[in-house]
Amino acid sequence: MTLVGLTVAVKEGVLGKTDEERAEAIEKVAVKLEPYIPVVAIDSIRSSPTVGAFAVAWVAAKFTEPVRLVATFFIVPRLARYLSRAPAKKIKDSMKK
Repeated sequence: MTLVGLTVAVKEGVLGKTDEERAEAIEKVAVKLEPYIPVVAIDSIRSSPTVGAFAVAWVAAKFTEPVRLVATFFIVPRLARYLSRAPAKKIKDSMKK
């Protein structure tokens, strides 16, 4: 879901309103990925706006992954309790006295 959302955001202009700004962002990602992926893939990234947007979104998703993971660990249990889908937090007996 995150990758799809980021791809749509990139295509809709989050990285820039003009085609030149988007092309510059895609070119930066292509240059960074060159040592790691085949030349054919780099050419696709540069020539296709959709593939380029996907590449930029993929890199953004990878960079934000640790932050999203930590946020998930903190938010999901609280949200589940709020929605009454998880057991209530137990209070230790020593704290009750």
